[in-house]
Amino acid sequence: MLCKKDIVEKIIKKVIVVLVFGASFTLFATETVPTLLNFRIENGQSSRVYFDSNTEIEAGTVTGFKITNKLILNITVISGKTYGHYFTVTTPFTFWDNNTIRYEGGSDLKNNGGKMLPKFDLHYIDNNIIEPSSPIDRYVTVTGAGSHNGTLGNEWTLSEACTNASSGMCVWIEKGDYGSGNFIIANNGTADAPIQFIGYKDVPGDNPTLPFVPTTSFSAAEMPYIHTTSTSGNGLDISYKEYIIISNIQVEGYYYTIKTDNSNYTILDNVYARGGFGVIYGNANSYGTNQRIINSYASNATGWGIVTSGRGHLIEDCYISSNYNVGMDYQISVNGNNIADSGQHIIRGNTIYHSPLESDHRGHGITLYGMKPHSWSLVENCTVTNIRQCLEARRNLVNDCTWRNIDIISDGYKGNIAINISSARRNVFDNIRMEDGEVAITFYVANISNDPHAVDKGRDNLIKNCIFKGGSTIIRIDEDMEGLGRTLYGNIIKDCTFSDFRWVFQTLSNDPVGPGNIIKQSSIEETPLLDYEYTKPGPHNFTFENSNFWKSFRTPSGDGNTAVNPRSN
Repeated sequence: MLCKKDIVEKIIKKVIVVLVFGASFTLFATETVPTLLNFRIENGQSSRVYFDSNTEIEAGTVTGFKITNKLILNITVISGKTYGHYFTVTTPFTFWDNNTIRYEGGSDLKNNGGKMLPKFDLHYIDNNIIEPSSPIDRYVTVTGAGSHNGTLGNEWTLSEACTNASSGMCVWIEKGDYGSGNFIIANNGTADAPIQFIGYKDVPGDNPTLPFVPTTSFSAAEMPYIHTTSTSGNGLDISYKEYIIISNIQVEGYYYTIKTDNSNYTILDNVYARGGFGVIYGNANSYGTNQRIINSYASNATGWGIVTSGRGHLIEDCYISSNYNVGMDYQISVNGNNIADSGQHIIRGNTIYHSPLESDHRGHGITLYGMKPHSWSLVENCTVTNIRQCLEARRNLVNDCTWRNIDIISDGYKGNIAINISSARRNVFDNIRMEDGEVAITFYVANISNDPHAVDKGRDNLIKNCIFKGGSTIIRIDEDMEGLGRTLYGNIIKDCTFSDFRWVFQTLSNDPVGPGNIIKQSSIEETPLLDYEYTKPGPHNFTFENSNFWKSFRTPSGDGNTAVNPRSN
């Protein structure tokens, strides 16, 4: 994060050099434009979103700026500075808020040279409001006796704590084996006085951790441990609860290891969960809001890793793995619902890893699911390894979401499909990188029973600034299994590099592709075939503009297309 006072003013250079797997070449020149960065909410200023800029700016209007679940009242620019500017919102933020900001154009914000601020996609707002306190201490030990009040010397059992803890209590849970019960949190906290359940090793507050690796061993000697071998029931259940914080605990087995259905303003922090059908699971039809799953570990379920639904959830800095023959299907899956402004989730900084020794089922990496309305979610700064369908905009109601700065890694498995678009609309994929996978981009449409709203295979999506190296297919267009001829329209691929593929298009459909699909300002290198030799008759119907085709098929017609060595002077 940039310092507010010691920030180094960054200038966008007139010549941008892009590194492509060790080689560099000049793409284009641009003038300096204002850039906004480092969006944040500071403690003690809960009605403001602060931000910095790459150069001095001026502004008077907030037209086009959008903060999720907030209305912007005005903007304040600090004259002569590149830090400390802020937006003021009409209602204050709280510790529990998870928000993004975007700019759709229309403001008068510009730099001193008169250059206007360009539109920008979703950006995360860092919430630095201090966690509300829970001043009433209670204690749990493995030797706690029944009918106690939870004070020191009269410690609760874990079951008693789950039943009796109330608003404003911090329940300290000592390391140890707490058996195979079904532990259900009974009461709600409040916004200003949550209920906290915090595990510890030797003394309260020592914050034990385990390594984030596929073979992590759970241990009752490190922190509280709940476990079963029956794969039934729920291990730890916070469903339908509000203002609950759970930290430093291990849960293993059960059908749903940790259950979060319809919970609101809840936090799982440094939680380790493994096994069962769903590891950290909120039903796809649940309508919870503002959940956080952070710094946590989820592995080896037979079905779901982390799944949640509703509005405004944050999944950050988690490790999700599937080891050997388990074959976990969905690693991270977030859904909307039939509530106002559903979606608006934030998934950032997560690592997904499937063992190269695993079974043939490689599953789904990060899925934004849209059987119900799902808009304005942000996925960024993640790594996905050895997954089949890596990034999914899945179903017609996934709209206006952003995916940014994601690495797709092949580590003993080369069947990765990086970007999967299933009838979704107006989504942005920015700086996605994959080497030695199978397919860069796939468009498809589900059966009507699975996606009753779908009328095409994807419309008006933007894929930009991406780098894909090695594989069979750049763009695959799957068949409409219902035979309805649903196709794709208006999708744009720009400023991307594709190299060492076998062919550009693999059209597995007789359906004609609709108009407006364009590849522009991109480089396709060492890709000998335009079409897969066994492709079906449906034409790909993409146009090419201002793109380069080095050591590839015959340079296609279109404005500004070339065939030059991008690494030459």
